[in-house]
Amino acid sequence: MEFMKAKEIDDESTIATEYTDMESCPGVAPNKSPSSKVVGEDEAYLLKQKYAYGSIAFSAIQTFIVISLAAGCHVAPLDINPMLGPYPDALDRFGAKNAVMIVDQGQRWRLLTPILLHAGFFHLLCNLTVQLEVGSFFEREWGTPTWFLIYTTGSMGATLLSACVHPNTISVGSSGAAMALLGAKCSEVLCKAREESMSVQDKLGREVRKQQIKGILCHLSLITLCSFVPLVDWSSHLGGFISGIFLGLLLFSFSIKRKLWLGLYGFSGFFFSLMYIFITLQYLYGRSMDRLDDEERDSLTDLCAFYKESLENYDCQCSA
Repeated sequence: MEFMKAKEIDDESTIATEYTDMESCPGVAPNKSPSSKVVGEDEAYLLKQKYAYGSIAFSAIQTFIVISLAAGCHVAPLDINPMLGPYPDALDRFGAKNAVMIVDQGQRWRLLTPILLHAGFFHLLCNLTVQLEVGSFFEREWGTPTWFLIYTTGSMGATLLSACVHPNTISVGSSGAAMALLGAKCSEVLCKAREESMSVQDKLGREVRKQQIKGILCHLSLITLCSFVPLVDWSSHLGGFISGIFLGLLLFSFSIKRKLWLGLYGFSGFFFSLMYIFITLQYLYGRSMDRLDDEERDSLTDLCAFYKESLENYDCQCSA
């Protein structure tokens, strides 16, 4: 979620399971219960593990951080933070995306830490809905190591593009990582389409993925619409989705049995992932920083002072 502009403040184990419709978008995830469900009489779609340990762990950490910031740094008035969360300088202090701090101060850890932060309780609720329903099922399908790699790497890809496109803002949230999961699922569907085996599991998997594509299109439509809402960082969504596609091609190409397609998809994923990193870093350290004047750089270096000058009665609750 994009939070502020430096120059101005807006007024404004294996388990079988059955696929069923979600309340929002059908086809992406099954019943929330991890217990076995029979598909047909003797057929079941097998998952790698029973529980989504990573999704649950990240959700718990993100919730703890939001509560801790609200309690320790106080909840800002709604005219400052409409998401019912802390003051924006507190978010920056604890690791929000801040292009100036990444480039000028060498705080490259900020490429990852925004995933742990949310602007407030409303923002957290929206992201956890997707993360615990759709993201958790993908984790049970792929296994935690693959899910973790896509989730974290996709998050950094999202932050990179956001820093390039909006170097004069700070932003937080895990929606870019969620988009990376959706992008990786698209790549998985593409890679698995090259399978020629017609075992029961392959047939079931193909039918499941057909349903997932419908759900993914639904989610992408909803997220795209939300991306044009004020304060929402659309570039983070786009960056996460692109990163997920490229990384997904690389990871899921190893499931292809035909060496030609394995090599083609695997090389494409590797090549485009490297190109994405190279281009965004070059742009971030070049043109993006050139677009900022001295006033904007100073504002992003000391957000507390910026907000105190810009808003009456602004209180930097978490300043040193």
